[in-house]
Formats: sequence, structure tokens, C-alpha cells
Amino acid sequence: MSTDADLPTEFALPRPGVVKALGIVNVVFAVMVLIGLALGAMWLYAVARSGTALRDPGGPPSTSSPALAMFGMQDRRFIQFTLIDVVTALVLNLMMLASGIGLINVHRWGARLWAWTAWIKLVRLVVLWGFFYIIVVAPSFSESMARAVLAMMNPGTGVKGAPSLGQLTRVYAIMNLIMAVAIIVLGAIYPVLSLWMLGRPGVKAALARGALKEPELT
Repeated sequence: MSTDADLPTEFALPRPGVVKALGIVNVVFAVMVLIGLALGAMWLYAVARSGTALRDPGGPPSTSSPALAMFGMQDRRFIQFTLIDVVTALVLNLMMLASGIGLINVHRWGARLWAWTAWIKLVRLVVLWGFFYIIVVAPSFSESMARAVLAMMNPGTGVKGAPSLGQLTRVYAIMNLIMAVAIIVLGAIYPVLSLWMLGRPGVKAALARGALKEPELT
């Protein structure tokens, strides 16, 4: 797990450019995710506020609207998952932003902070999306989505061969599984790649030299 830069390989050529490039990527990714979290929170708030417009005239309260169920706002487990996902993403990407600043300045603390953050991100992906979402959230959420779709269908159309609740639930369960696996795989690519790069001798040498720069100047 350690990517400690205190022990660079002897005679390794320092590569501070690689360290700075990692820092820039960290900052860009972190800022993009933080902006996405803010926009997502605004969108969810707008959807919740528009609940009255989504329900049928004279129908139940807005929280019971089939349209809102499509966004998981009737599923307690999905709401819990979303809150955990947002809060942990916010904390980890602030750590990623800080580590990126440290890496841009070729500081060892930036590498150490990012190493810990990257590993936590990997564990988070497996636990949150691989276990909590797929096993705990997806089954009930898939059924809620299927019920919402059936509720929004016009029963007076007389269309034959309409999908059953079980069929739609299976379809959404497969979709949720594919989405969760894709998020795990795609989300793990950069942390794994960056951890490998931090372990390269040239990167360790650059970080070690950066740590000695200030004492040498004084």
C-alpha cells in the first residue's frame, strides 16, 4: 500500500514533470467532480421542488409521484446510499484536490496524501457500489423503478403484451448491475494507474529531491 518516496532507487533519474502532471490531473479531476456534485445537488433539489407539477391532478402528495420514484426519491435505501455517496465523494475529492496541489509543488506529503486517498477511493468503490448498491439498494430500487413505469403507463390504451412487473424489475436490475460494475471499473483506473506511477523510481527520486530543496537553499 505504501508509495513512500523516502527510499528512491539508487541512481534513478528524477522525473518531477511526471509528479507535476499527476498533480495537475488530480486537481482537474477533483474540480470536475466537485462541480458535478454541486450541479447534481441542484438538480435533485429542483426535481424535489417540482414534485407538485409531476403528480396527477388531485393525486397523492408529491413524494408519491411515480415520476419521482424513477429518481429513487421514494426508496429509503437509495436515499441513504446517495447521501453516503455524496458525502464521501465530497471529502475524498477535497483530499484529492489538496494532494494535487502538493504534487504540483513536488512535495512528498502530496504523494502520501494521494496514496492514502487513492486506496480509500478503491475501497469505497468496492464497498459502496460493489456491496451496498448491488446487494442492498439495487433490488428494491429496480422494483420501484418498474412500478413507477407501470404507474405512468396509460391503462386505457389496451396495448397487448405489456411487460409485467417482474419483467421490468429484471430489466432494471440488469441495468443497475451493469452501471455499478462500470462505475467500479472506470473509477478504479486512475487511482490504480497513479499509485503505480508514484511507485516508479524516477518519481520517488523527484519527490525525495523536492523534500531536500528547501534545506539546501537555506
